[in-house]
Amino acid sequence: MGRPYVWGLAVGGSTGVRDVGVALRRETELAMALLGAGKLADPTPDLDPGPYFSAFHDPV
Repeated sequence: MGRPYVWGLAVGGSTGVRDVGVALRRETELAMALLGAGKLADPTPDLDPGPYFSAFHDPV
């Protein structure tokens, strides 16, 4: 997780670091909402479709 912050620092200084933090938080919140989880403790292993799941794979 450190590289995005370093890139933000290189590009925009302290503002860039803040922007990276905001973007990562928003992405995490979106992913959690799509999982139906309200907090980080909510997702459980049963939500993991496994390594062979693909939205583009037809199981027929």
